[in-house]
Amino acid sequence: MCGFSAIIVNKKNKKNNLNFKVEIQKMNNSISHRGPDDEGYFELANKENKKKYYFGDSTPKDVIDIESKDKIFNHISYDEKNEICETPEIILGHRRLSIIDLSTSAHQPMTSYNSNYVIVFNGEIYNFDELRLELLNSGMKFNSNSDTEVILNMYQKYGADSFKRLKGMWSFILLDLKLNIIIACRDRFGIKPLYYFFDRFNNIYIASEIKQFFSLSEWKSILNIDRAYDYIMYAQTDHTNETLFKGVFQCPAGYYFKFSFNPESKTINNELEFTKWYDLEKNIKNKNNSKIDKNKLLELIHQSNREHNISDVPISYCLSGGIDSTILVMERSKNNTNNILNTFSIFSDDKNIDEKKWVDEILINSNNIINHSRIPKLENFLDELDRIIWSLDEPPCDSTIYSEWSVYNMISMNKFKVTISGQGADEVFGGYHNYFSSYLLYLISRFKIFRFLREFYKIKKIHNYSYIFLIKEIISKFLPDFYYKIKNNFKKSLNTLFCLKKTKYYKLNKNIEREKLIGIKNLSIHQIKYSMLPKLLRYADRASMQHSLEVRVPYLDHELVEYCLSISDENKINDGITKYILRKSCKNFLPIKIYNRIDKIGFEVASKKWLTSEEQNIKIKKYINSMIDDSKGFFNETTLEYIKQTMKKEIGFNDIVFRFIFFSVWMRVFKINIE
Repeated sequence: MCGFSAIIVNKKNKKNNLNFKVEIQKMNNSISHRGPDDEGYFELANKENKKKYYFGDSTPKDVIDIESKDKIFNHISYDEKNEICETPEIILGHRRLSIIDLSTSAHQPMTSYNSNYVIVFNGEIYNFDELRLELLNSGMKFNSNSDTEVILNMYQKYGADSFKRLKGMWSFILLDLKLNIIIACRDRFGIKPLYYFFDRFNNIYIASEIKQFFSLSEWKSILNIDRAYDYIMYAQTDHTNETLFKGVFQCPAGYYFKFSFNPESKTINNELEFTKWYDLEKNIKNKNNSKIDKNKLLELIHQSNREHNISDVPISYCLSGGIDSTILVMERSKNNTNNILNTFSIFSDDKNIDEKKWVDEILINSNNIINHSRIPKLENFLDELDRIIWSLDEPPCDSTIYSEWSVYNMISMNKFKVTISGQGADEVFGGYHNYFSSYLLYLISRFKIFRFLREFYKIKKIHNYSYIFLIKEIISKFLPDFYYKIKNNFKKSLNTLFCLKKTKYYKLNKNIEREKLIGIKNLSIHQIKYSMLPKLLRYADRASMQHSLEVRVPYLDHELVEYCLSISDENKINDGITKYILRKSCKNFLPIKIYNRIDKIGFEVASKKWLTSEEQNIKIKKYINSMIDDSKGFFNETTLEYIKQTMKKEIGFNDIVFRFIFFSVWMRVFKINIE
């Protein structure tokens, strides 16, 4: 797990006289948290494709000693006295958190053994040992035991088709000096980030985090109004390739983009050519697992959990007390009885959302699990709020981010570099309760009336929903346009809370058709690609890496995801119970109380109590009082009145209040301007 920076210079613009060595240093230094173990740079100069290698202040001495034997290797800020400093064509920067192959041989930027390819890589390839053996048997050479070099050699042998052979999470930039192209690739589900930005000279900047652009000489923080509306009104971010920063884009999951440079004129073609190398729907289209194969599912979970434990440093687990993380922990505990598993949990002083009794149940049923826990406090949250917002690049949609931040902080303080999370299981197995209405509508659309009536009754009885609530939820899926127009009256009333004028009816994700909301599989695909998983993955990446910690997500192994999405809806919700096949497959090693658990909490904080308790909310008032100034007038007095009414319990609690706070802090921290 690492971070990288890249600048591709537009030499055609004669006014383009920036000092790109300084720019790349600033970009790299702003993500030192992503890679405190090592630092490196590569430059392609404009004379005879001349290559240069640089080190930085964080580069270990033994790396410098080894590298300098066969490369021009100086400090990035150093130039020989009589050297003419030429503007580079391409310059790459890298920060390394050493997890696989801790030796100096895995230093990045990494060059292939034949010097035709250069890479900066962020992530993990879990099948790299298998691929490495295959490549060795075919005669290819290796200088390291790293997964990074496997990507280089796979590309050298198979080109871009090699990406389909990789299992894991990644983003990388690969420089092909043979074909004179640059490729930037992102993994199947967007677990690892990949951003890009063009300045006024048409230089291209590529980064692991948006804040890297903040340090550039040509950077201006401008609000993307449409995405701001999505965030405030619909709690949506990361659902398009745009960001809340105008002009900053992210490469979509399962895509790579490339551009070329002319080896003779040494000019860059700044046109980005995007290729969709992974198609989730296509990979599950012809599969139909209507029959339950519990052994197959269990085998896939075991395989993914085992592969995600491949590491040269110790590994920990996040443990919420829910079924998803419990399965990963108990499965690992069962198959590694001689090893102690360190788990980390977040509890609450609000008994309604406290997970302690569930975690205790897990500990009772195992003798090789150690648990570390913490209760997040409001005063600590507020003390760290600016840093949290800065780390995330874009504001979070609710206050649960602090529980996630707290658990990563606790893991890091216990000297772990890697942790494993149950994230992704809800989207893959249909674990959220909003899947109920999609499932019921699916049964109606298939004329399965008796099954519909049974499930309708069971869902109402088990989860204590009213008939009216369930009917409204079904209507929201069956007639989304009509439903959203009714709900738009509420949205119009919220419009008065901020100075953002919308002249026409606004509908989120206009390309979403009704059919995509009918059935668990369709809703899962939508949540994986757009509405849920992308923002949760951003939270996990930024919050963990701010603590120099790598988060791994076994439920997002692509073979597991594809298999689960091909399972029939009836095997995911059965008699009102979610994740039916997952529970059945893992019943033998799950504590019985966890197996039968039907409520859903996860890593929660007492946000409602913080806001509505007079003793607590006095601590939040300083953020509310500065909201108008911090947001540069985006919010108004009506906003403040709405928040005060919520705090006094005159109106019902709505998490939009925390979005108001987070958004105004974000605008201040990132010095956002409104055009």
